Amino acid sequence: MNQFDFLKGEEKYIEFDVHSCEDKQLIITEANYELRKNGETVERGTMEIDGKSIKALISPDESGVYEAEITVLVPPETIKTVALITVRGR
Repeated sequence: MNQFDFLKGEEKYIEFDVHSCEDKQLIITEANYELRKNGETVERGTMEIDGKSIKALISPDESGVYEAEITVLVPPETIKTVALITVRGR
């Protein structure tokens, strides 16, 4: 699982590289994220696509632990992963 650390008040990119298990050329057609805290969605949006990399600028506004569910469309597949984001500070 990917993990990211933030300090309260930060706005930073979370970035992922997408790889083919079969060493084939990838074409990412869409990438989205949903940021949740305690099971409630607090932010969602579209990720920027740059070749085989995707990224999103996020700004969790409270201290605590968040989960970012990432959905990537690489036709004919839909790939999902979850990242853990820890926000520290007062």
